[in-house]
Amino acid sequence: MAVLATLGGRGTQAATHRYRGTELEAVGDELRMARGGREGVRAEEGKTSYVKTFDVVMRRAEGESSDKSGTLHALVFALEDYDRLGRLQTKNGVQRRAYCCREESDWRDEEGEWCTPGQLLLGPPNPERTGWPKDFTFKVEAGETELHLKDLDVPIKQTGMYYLWFLSCDPALDGATITGKSVWKNPTGYLPGMMAPNLPFFGVMSILYVALGAIWLLVYAINWKEVVMVQHCISAVILLGMVETMVWYLDYENFNRTGERPYLTTLVAIVLGCLRKTLARFLVLAVSMGYGVVKPTLAGLQQRVLALCGAYLLFSLSLEIATNLGAVDDMVTVVRLMLVVPVSIIDSLFILWIFTSLSRTLSQVHSRKQTAKLDLYRNFTNMIAITVVVSLFWIIYEMYFRISDSINVYWENEWVNGAFWHMLNFLVLCGICFLWRPSQQAARFAFVAERDEEEAVALTGGQYRSDQTDIFVLEAMEPQEPEKHD
Repeated sequence: MAVLATLGGRGTQAATHRYRGTELEAVGDELRMARGGREGVRAEEGKTSYVKTFDVVMRRAEGESSDKSGTLHALVFALEDYDRLGRLQTKNGVQRRAYCCREESDWRDEEGEWCTPGQLLLGPPNPERTGWPKDFTFKVEAGETELHLKDLDVPIKQTGMYYLWFLSCDPALDGATITGKSVWKNPTGYLPGMMAPNLPFFGVMSILYVALGAIWLLVYAINWKEVVMVQHCISAVILLGMVETMVWYLDYENFNRTGERPYLTTLVAIVLGCLRKTLARFLVLAVSMGYGVVKPTLAGLQQRVLALCGAYLLFSLSLEIATNLGAVDDMVTVVRLMLVVPVSIIDSLFILWIFTSLSRTLSQVHSRKQTAKLDLYRNFTNMIAITVVVSLFWIIYEMYFRISDSINVYWENEWVNGAFWHMLNFLVLCGICFLWRPSQQAARFAFVAERDEEEAVALTGGQYRSDQTDIFVLEAMEPQEPEKHD
C-alpha cells in the first residue's frame, strides 16, 4: 500500500488531467510508472460516470536505443482492486510485492503457465469486481520513437476511488514520456468526487451569510447613532464572508460545468478568505484587549498586533494557494511543514495572547465593579473557550483521520474537514454579532474619558485626547450613584 499512498495518492485537483511530458519513472523492481490521475468517482443509476483519455502519446527518451520493442500498459483500477496489482514474494524472509515478472520468477497464471520475463503481473480476478482492473496494452515496435495510444473510454458503474497509471516493465522504455489528457466525470458534472459536496455547501453558506448580513444591516441602520468602531469591524468580517462564500460557489460551479479549475476565481476566493480570517483574528484579539470598552486605542500594542496579523495573512495565503492552486500532494513532507507549521504557530500565539488579554480585561472590569461589562466579557470568554476546546478536539480527530486514511478510503467524507472550519467560524461570528449588536444601550459599554471632574463624551460621540484619564462610566442598565461631597 506504500506505493499507492506515495504515488497513486499524488493527484491534481482537476477533472481534466493534462500530461505534458510526464516521465515513466522507475518504481520498485523493473517497473516504470507515470501517474495519469486519481479521482473519487460516484456512480448513480441512469447517470453517466467515466474515465476517458484523449490524444495520449508515448515518446521514447532522446538518445535511447529504439532498436528494441516495448510494451506500455494503461491501467485503470479502483482502490478495491489494488490487491490484484503485482504478486507478493518472500525472499530471504522478507516479503515484497513485485509488479514485473523476472527470469528467476516461478509464478504461474490461472492456467498454470509460467509468466514471461517483462510481463506485468496481475493477481487472480475478484469475483465481486469482474473485469477489473482494466488493463489496456499497447506495443511500440523496434525502430519507432512514438506510440499513439488509442483513446480510452472506461464507464464507471461502482462508486470508488479510481486511478489511472501508465506502466511498463520493459527497459527499452526507460525515460519515456507521456503527453495528452484524461477526463474524469461524475454523475453531476466534472467536479472531482472529493470536492463535489463543496458546491451545495458553499451555496448554503452564501445564503447564511446573506441572512446574517441582512439582519445585521437592519439592526445597524436602526441604531446607527450608537455604532462603535468594533461594530464596523464586525460589518467588514460579515461582508468578506459573504463575498468569499459566493466566489467559492461560483468557482466550484464553473469547475463542475467545464472540468477546468478557473484559477483567477479560485485566487480571488483564497485572498478574500485569508483577509476574512485575518480580520476576524484581529477583531477577537482587539476586543479581548478591551478595545473600545476598557481602552480607546491599542496604544503601544498596535504595531505588534498588526505585525502578527500581517504574518498570519502572508503564511495563510501561501498555504491556501499551494493547497488550492497547486498539486499539494506532490510536495514532500518538509515543504508541507514549511507551510503548515508557521500558520499553526501564529494561531497558537493568537490564542495565547487572546486569553492573556481577556484575563487582564476581566480583572480590570471586575476591580472597577462594572458588572454589566463584566457579564459581557464573561460571556465572550466562555464563547472563545468553547471554540478553542471544540477546535482542539476536531484537530485531533482530523490528524487521526489523515494518518489512518493515507490512501483516502473514506474520500467521500474528506469535504467535512474543510466545511467544519467554515461553519465554526460562522457560528463564532454569529455569537460576536449577538454580544456586540448595535442597540440603544450599546454605547453604555463603550470607553469614555473624564477630565477635571467633568464627564466627557464616549468615543463614539467625541474625540479622545492623550491627556485624558481612563475611567469607566455609564454602566448598562445600572444608574450611577450620585457623587458625595464633603
